Amino acid sequence: MFSCPRSFDAGAFFVMSKAVFVFLSAVLLLMPLILMVDDFTIQKQLIFCAPFILILGIPHGAIDNHLFQKENQIRTSRFIGIYLGVVGLYVLVWLISPVTAYLLFLVLSAYHFGQSQFSHYFKSQSKLKAVLYTIWGVSLIAGLIHLNINEITSLTGEFAEFSVLQSFHDPLLFEMLFTGSLVSLVVTWIVFILYKQLSIQQVAMEALVLTLLLVSFFVTPLLIGFTLYFIILHAFQVMQEEYRYLRLHRRVNNIVQFIKLLLPLTISSILGILLLLVMVHFGLLDWSYGYVLLVSISAITAPHVYVMNRFYAFFKR
Repeated sequence: MFSCPRSFDAGAFFVMSKAVFVFLSAVLLLMPLILMVDDFTIQKQLIFCAPFILILGIPHGAIDNHLFQKENQIRTSRFIGIYLGVVGLYVLVWLISPVTAYLLFLVLSAYHFGQSQFSHYFKSQSKLKAVLYTIWGVSLIAGLIHLNINEITSLTGEFAEFSVLQSFHDPLLFEMLFTGSLVSLVVTWIVFILYKQLSIQQVAMEALVLTLLLVSFFVTPLLIGFTLYFIILHAFQVMQEEYRYLRLHRRVNNIVQFIKLLLPLTISSILGILLLLVMVHFGLLDWSYGYVLLVSISAITAPHVYVMNRFYAFFKR
């Protein structure tokens, strides 16, 4: 189950340090704006964050077809058909049982966030590492919800479609989940140190990163804090790994070619989401803008997490 310990990865440490520096800089630069706005409502946050999520966040999943096809013999048309089929099924789950769809989205996101956060530390995948990924992701998401529970409660009470999720966001439940996940994470880190899967320096770095994230979630509004994490510490890191892999296999030779590879599905995804938002604007879809984004992003996340899990498996090889 356990392999030989890896030496301290100075390169990965440097890359992570740069990302953390950019993240902290963004939080500090946005603080005056946040303090200037008397009531930073969800609607205002959505207007501010949505373009960044669509333009900078979506691209990290816009080459799923190229990543998957590199190790699997499947036509592009077939891959996209299956991908869209999974997206459609997930939307159907939202229509039948929103709580189930929402809970599944949180679990998938937790695993995916943790996997990308620790991907550069391990040479292979294992069930124990999957436990680490999930616990780290749960700590992150539970912290985000717990530290912004009043804002979330207000949101679920304001919009009818969000009201079905109101009972799920129990303050005591997420306080316990947040505390329990942090304790579990510390125990898991200790196990990884003892079995020489992670060094003390690596765990210290990750503990610092998580602490900074939680502090940022506390001092910034809900969507602002999440967007900064999602773009700077998640999407950009994943795209760096995707670029390295595709360049290694001579699929791209430079960053310009990589961007060109991202554009088709990025533009298609953005146009699809914008179409849904236009339908909301003209009353053709009886959902709020925020709910449309939540359903759309969660539906895209489902097949994306599967593809990235396969990608990390052969990326390590």
